[in-house]
Amino acid sequence: MVVEFLLGHPRDPVRADRVLDVVEQVEATPRITRRAARLLGRVAESAGRAPSVTDGMIAAFGEIYGAVATNDPVDLRALADVGDGFEVYVVPDLVKTLDRGR
Repeated sequence: MVVEFLLGHPRDPVRADRVLDVVEQVEATPRITRRAARLLGRVAESAGRAPSVTDGMIAAFGEIYGAVATNDPVDLRALADVGDGFEVYVVPDLVKTLDRGR
């Protein structure tokens, strides 16, 4: 999942590193992967298409932690809507907040 995040910030690795410095990285367990698959299946049934596997994994963690940060809020919000819910924050907004704090 970090790989997908970094692919979205190829021109600004310094900012991307600052974001990664403040987020917790956790292991994907079989329970998490099963939950991600269920969430992806629910969105596929309701919307006729499935978000990426990475988005499903992020959503499964979002249910545990209560929030996610993403550059793809549409798919993550769709996953939050079919699951137990969580807040969806957009990465550029978080980066601006971090920049103000420096």
